[in-house]
Amino acid sequence: MAGKRKNNKIVKFKKSRHINVGVIIFGLIFLYIGVNIILYFSNDKVKIYEVVQGTTVSATNHSYTGLIVRDELVGVSPKSGYINYYVKEGTKVSPITSLFSIDENGQVTEMLKESADKESTLSDENLISIKNNITTFVNSYNNMDFSNVYDFKYNMEASLLEYINLNALENVNNTISTEGLQNVFKIYKPKKSGIVEYYTDGMENLKENNISNELFDLDKYKKASNKTNELVEKDSDIYKLITDEEWNIYIPLTSEEATFFTDTDLVKIEFVKDGIECNAEFEIINNKGEIFGKLTLYKYVIRYADCRFIDIQININEVSGLKIPKSSLIEKEFYTVPVDYISKGGNSNAEGFYKKVALEDGTESIEFITPTIYDKDDKFYYLNPDDFEDSTWFVKPDSNDSFALKATAPLKGVFNVNAGYCVFEKINILDESGNYYIIEEGTSNGPAIYDHIVLDSDTVEANQIITQ
Repeated sequence: MAGKRKNNKIVKFKKSRHINVGVIIFGLIFLYIGVNIILYFSNDKVKIYEVVQGTTVSATNHSYTGLIVRDELVGVSPKSGYINYYVKEGTKVSPITSLFSIDENGQVTEMLKESADKESTLSDENLISIKNNITTFVNSYNNMDFSNVYDFKYNMEASLLEYINLNALENVNNTISTEGLQNVFKIYKPKKSGIVEYYTDGMENLKENNISNELFDLDKYKKASNKTNELVEKDSDIYKLITDEEWNIYIPLTSEEATFFTDTDLVKIEFVKDGIECNAEFEIINNKGEIFGKLTLYKYVIRYADCRFIDIQININEVSGLKIPKSSLIEKEFYTVPVDYISKGGNSNAEGFYKKVALEDGTESIEFITPTIYDKDDKFYYLNPDDFEDSTWFVKPDSNDSFALKATAPLKGVFNVNAGYCVFEKINILDESGNYYIIEEGTSNGPAIYDHIVLDSDTVEANQIITQ
């Protein structure tokens, strides 16, 4: 029996091809990332600047040697004899203070010297005062003014003698009483309260109308200082009292400087001697064609009681505000609207304008709007053109007059990018220094400290999205 034949023919079926969507999606993502990487490295990046505080001091600061005028009362010697002082210069005294003594024949003075030689120790309070004086001198020493060394030497000698004499006086008081020396030795008190100094220079009674440029010639200035144990004549000047906290400094001015200081009534000054700064009232004085600046102060009179002339610097142009680069500055045109078109309306007291609105039936209506007002002056309000459509008309309150938004004027500002795109903000420039402006802080619709602004305004446009 014949066997059955097997069918060995194999039929091949075509496999269907499936699209891998995942591969396509990932491919597109990588393509997108690649394109953005290329664009990122090929495009110029927008540089950002963070607004900070800033201060400028203009190069027009002025330095002067000023003449000090105060209320000063000169005390004279009641008799001839040897003088001893018991209060340090620059100290406040009163009518109950033992200020000085006069010894007619010098006998008590010799006793004071002997006592001082035997009991020359200083109290802790004396030593602290001397130490403070030395520290002050060292901190303010200037090689260009070596004459201050001699003044310091005299002051230290005077202070030591006064301390020693005061201590010695306590030791010889009993001797003065027992030997009947009260008639030739007497201790005196000041007539008024004030700050005591033991030098005179003839300017104690100087009046404002007698001030002249000749007085500022330091080569002609004479200063007479009195010292303990010196022989003085009756009615000679032996001390003076500064009797008022108010004092004045006069400075010579050129006509150009006087013009510069016109309308200035308050200035900031710095004392070159020790760097102290304070405000002073200011006015211009004209004495027979010679011009002077008068600075009035109400403190520090005791600090500079030993000075008739003092070096000062007037820092009138110190300006503080926000610091921005000059490259950030941009000017933008704004609509100008007359000030008599402003009104208050709606459900609040917000300022705004009445705007003409066209209705669908062809008629017109009036709508009250409150757009952002970027600036204003005596004549106009300034509005951003980007906030309005073309052919916008405003109506004057309580009138049929209308005004078309058309005329423009430029405002200075910067591009703020805090929100991720360029927003114009107005600035008021106060001063400039190098590559930076100092602008007013707290300006309405202006930048604030730590805001981010475009460093170079020429590289962007208004409303441009910023990518970093």
